[in-house]
Amino acid sequence: MTDPIARKSKELEDLFFFKESLVLKEQLARLMRQQETEEALSKVSGIVNKAVLKELVSLNVRPEILSALCLVPIIEVAWASGKIEEQERKAVLKGAQKLGYGEDQAILQEWLVRKPDATLTDAWKVYLQGLCEILSSEAILALKTDITGHAKAVAEASGGFLGLVNPISPAELRVLDSIAASFSEPGPCQS
Repeated sequence: MTDPIARKSKELEDLFFFKESLVLKEQLARLMRQQETEEALSKVSGIVNKAVLKELVSLNVRPEILSALCLVPIIEVAWASGKIEEQERKAVLKGAQKLGYGEDQAILQEWLVRKPDATLTDAWKVYLQGLCEILSSEAILALKTDITGHAKAVAEASGGFLGLVNPISPAELRVLDSIAASFSEPGPCQS
């Protein structure tokens, strides 16, 4: 017969390590979710800097929000001339796929057919300013580089005449300048 005290001691020890195991499992699951989110944020934004990605995760910036943050400037540049050229449309769709949106996304298709209201850009700027108030300079610079890079790729997609003229129209250039200025307006977004 085993000693009842020894048996209770063993039960308590097993229960302790079982609970400890659950805590460790939970911590591991949380780390996995964070890593998955960092990977998703990297995929939709192109940002590879781990510190920036961790900062975005810690601020609960979700991949779908980050991809929308990147899509609005792309759409604005595409509509800069008042219509979307086929090459621009393809560039938007290519950029959107990189950001995790497929061609089947209804809102994106709508934006390619009908120019979004100016309030969308206003909302984008307000959200961006809010982000800039809480992000580090490094994170702001990474976002600025990524967002302006995607927008410039769309602007260049319509191309110049046989490469002899600037592929970016004056209207597109104004929109690109406005996007870049959103990161350097007086206040928290100065980088």
